Amino acid sequence: MAGFKNGLQKVGDVYHYCFRINRKQFKGSTRAHDHQTAKKILESKRQEALLGKPSVQKEAPAFAALVEDWLSTHARTTSTGHLRGVEHISRIWLTPHIGTYRIDQVTRGMILETRSRMLEAGRSMATANHLLRVVKLLWNHAVAAEFIESVPFKVKPLRVQKKPRPTVPASRVPEFLAAVDAKSHAPQIAVMLKVMLGLLLISNDGSVNLLREGMLLSCSNPMRSALSKWQVTPGSTV
Repeated sequence: MAGFKNGLQKVGDVYHYCFRINRKQFKGSTRAHDHQTAKKILESKRQEALLGKPSVQKEAPAFAALVEDWLSTHARTTSTGHLRGVEHISRIWLTPHIGTYRIDQVTRGMILETRSRMLEAGRSMATANHLLRVVKLLWNHAVAAEFIESVPFKVKPLRVQKKPRPTVPASRVPEFLAAVDAKSHAPQIAVMLKVMLGLLLISNDGSVNLLREGMLLSCSNPMRSALSKWQVTPGSTV
């Protein structure tokens, strides 16, 4: 580095910096291989020297270290179930593939590949979306901890089709009413249910829902729980 007094100079494949502020010399490696990145680091180092404090962010940790940092930070403020869920998803699905990468080196493609492996292993789309929520949680923590300025990727969750509510086909209505009679402690419950079924065959408007809610309120807790999961297929004949 002979004759190198101010600015940037490439030493081997890496740029080094050197400058003076108030007769004090500052020099070192930028660890950058391209001039544009090295220039940004030089300006950050100058600002750091002027302010007397670091002006650059902390070095981005590897993903495995980020998980440990999140767990230790939230150990006393987050439920055990949530901590266990984040640790499990990270340990089983993420760390084996991206654990040694710095979090600013992880790409959208890596996350998509991890999600694909999860789906290929037979996990549901809902579980795959949970993986993405954990990823978002951890990288947002990295931003808050000033490891990175922003999340370097964005992955949209999969669209999961909602399961239809269970229905009672017309052929099984007698069986359903018999079950109501057997479970109910109040005879008026069966009567109200039959009235509701009759109304449903005539009309499918909001009055049926209101009657159904009234019936559920008059039921015992186990009965209310059972009835709330059933509905009659509209248009059926009893």
